[in-house]
Amino acid sequence: YDKKLLFKSMVGHRVDLVFGGDGANLAQNNIDGINFFFAGTSFSRPHQFYYLQFEKYRFRVRLFDSTGIRKRGFWTFYSAKEKKVVQSLQAPIFLPGGGSPKLAVHFKPIAISSEEFDGIGLIVEWNSNSDARLRVRWAPVSEKKLLGERYFREQVLSVKANKTNKYLVPLPSVDPLSQKPYNLDEIYLRIEPRKGHKVSPEQAHVEAYLFKDK
Repeated sequence: YDKKLLFKSMVGHRVDLVFGGDGANLAQNNIDGINFFFAGTSFSRPHQFYYLQFEKYRFRVRLFDSTGIRKRGFWTFYSAKEKKVVQSLQAPIFLPGGGSPKLAVHFKPIAISSEEFDGIGLIVEWNSNSDARLRVRWAPVSEKKLLGERYFREQVLSVKANKTNKYLVPLPSVDPLSQKPYNLDEIYLRIEPRKGHKVSPEQAHVEAYLFKDK
């Protein structure tokens, strides 16, 4: 088929991704602003396929072969739906947390009801030559003294090296213990570089905001 003509015909028609495949080679491309994922076998085995995972604000594409082994990483796309910023959070610097080389930052106090937001938006500048993991946790205000870990882990995200990483993280509308709306007390972020990689707080900058779906 005329691939150039096909993709031009889709521009402006809310097409974000196109999937295809047959006996030809594997390919990933961006044509006229549209992501193109093509799974082929080159007439050999094991056969390759894309695994698609839909979440509230995130859509992920992973490449596997028929033996179940991931071959070439994964791709993440976030919702382009418009959001209303409910509250911007002050951006303190990252500090060594739990022993080097992990970096941690707290947003506290926040004091906002879960009925007023749907999630947290994050913009993380990561000036390092190595990818890392970002752990996002949140904690509700509690009148009782809680035993053990008071945070609820919401997401573990991938941080790409030398890049401005953007995320939309859904937060629950009710406390998972009481099943009632809660007042958000704090949000905790922790960046974990790859094993053996040393980083300093100057290599990470974060902006955060609470948002409501429009």
